[in-house]
Amino acid sequence: MQRSPSFRRLHACYLCQNIPRNWFLMACIPRNINSTSPLQLVPSRRTQYSKFLHIRTLSHTHTSSNKILEMANDSLVTARVIGDILDPFYSSVDLMVLFNGMPIVSGVELRSPTVSDRPRVEIGGDDYRVVYTLVMVDPDAPNPSNPTLREYLHWMVTDIPASTDATYGREVICYEPPAPATGIHRMVLVLFRQLGRETVYAPSMRHNFSTRGFARRYNLGEPVAAMYFNCQRQSGSGGRRFTGPYTSRRHAA
Repeated sequence: MQRSPSFRRLHACYLCQNIPRNWFLMACIPRNINSTSPLQLVPSRRTQYSKFLHIRTLSHTHTSSNKILEMANDSLVTARVIGDILDPFYSSVDLMVLFNGMPIVSGVELRSPTVSDRPRVEIGGDDYRVVYTLVMVDPDAPNPSNPTLREYLHWMVTDIPASTDATYGREVICYEPPAPATGIHRMVLVLFRQLGRETVYAPSMRHNFSTRGFARRYNLGEPVAAMYFNCQRQSGSGGRRFTGPYTSRRHAA
């Protein structure tokens, strides 16, 4: 079977266990957070040779699965994506985002020039009859300290068949490259499963978009996958720090 270049790169890294730190570990263990849970690199269950790699936090106690809420990514909680934008959910579909041919994971920091072109977004699954909606929002617009435009809608693609990428869907809101003028902004990509084709439509405005409200309006249910990256202008400096109930809970653990 012919494999994509992105798959071959990831699979080679996995086999030799030479996973780039900035792809996985730094993205999944946010700065200033001391995680006490061990990390295990595991391949996706989709095929014998995983197309996507995931990092799963294991429980020390190995309690039953019905007592553990497996978040799509622990960094979504730490970054308050879970809370500000989304409610807790179970990740059930593989999602890979690539900028300039390089895959990213939640929490990576990118500069504006890196994200000037729309990313390639690959979606898992094996039933082409199932279609998805992808949204990309900025909850920190125009300024993280005063996000009066929260959420700003940067991109929306509907009717994406499973096991394909976003180019096979309908781009109902064209990609607007992130260009933060002030501060470091979280750029969040969320994937929803649709009830059927041509059942989701574009909003009338980009600003003050609500991912929760959008999902309720079109009966999309909870997300099936999500990830985020931090973005700042080219001349920006420093990293994003988080304080609040989620990080406090982690420190207390």
